[in-house]
Amino acid sequence: MKKSFFFFYILFIFFSSLSAQNSSYMDTDLLTASHIYDETKLLSAEEKSGLNRKIKETEERHDYKLGLYLALVTSYSDYGFYSIEDFSEYFYKENKLGYGQDKNGILFIISYKEREYDLCAYGDFSHKTYTDFGKNKLAAYCMPSLKKLDFYQAFDSFINKAEVLLVYSEKGHPFDRGSFYFDPESLIIALITALALSFIAGMIVTLLLKGKMNNVKAAKDADSYAEADKIKILYRSDSFTHNTVIRSPINQNSAGPGRPSGGTSINAGGFSHSSGKF
Repeated sequence: MKKSFFFFYILFIFFSSLSAQNSSYMDTDLLTASHIYDETKLLSAEEKSGLNRKIKETEERHDYKLGLYLALVTSYSDYGFYSIEDFSEYFYKENKLGYGQDKNGILFIISYKEREYDLCAYGDFSHKTYTDFGKNKLAAYCMPSLKKLDFYQAFDSFINKAEVLLVYSEKGHPFDRGSFYFDPESLIIALITALALSFIAGMIVTLLLKGKMNNVKAAKDADSYAEADKIKILYRSDSFTHNTVIRSPINQNSAGPGRPSGGTSINAGGFSHSSGKF
């Protein structure tokens, strides 16, 4: 009898510890209408408040409801997971994130110890809005701040660009391979750089040509430019017996080199990801 009681007591303690481990981040602001979870305490209260307010304002500006969520954890391995993608999916479902029946939303999660991130999207409209190409661009835009461990700026950049891609999707043209992306700041920098390089290249070419022309003397007749007794042109004619034209049909459905191909890769659980290290 005592052995049976001791056995059930051990099972009770074991399952209680598992429950406590899996719900260690359940009592968070995410469950009280906030969009940010910071386990590391690396974000100040003012920064979290500002980011949360910015997300809510962003969501209110659009008819299509799609949740933007931010999470900063110490280590996903602390929760028994071996990849950040598995952890982000569990985090998304466990905290009941997303809007509407499809639970549309995108989670930007960072694991501090592993220095890994994941952009995890869920829901049909989210997959349409944040294609594989789009999520990769989002991650690239946040990468400079991530490498500096400036997580506030990384989250802020994410919110800004996530809204840009949301606007594309609302207009019926989701951002994907082959899309034209207008970024005023990047465009201005690119134009200034191109003008500066063109000016420098033009000056170099002009100086080189000017240096070669120092010993050139203008002549009145064209014959003066030819050396005597070295050029004798009696007769010249170009004749063609036939010409050949080859026409090959272009397969519009193929996605070969130079042709855009995109879309969103969705796993069996209904999630799409873009993850990596910083």
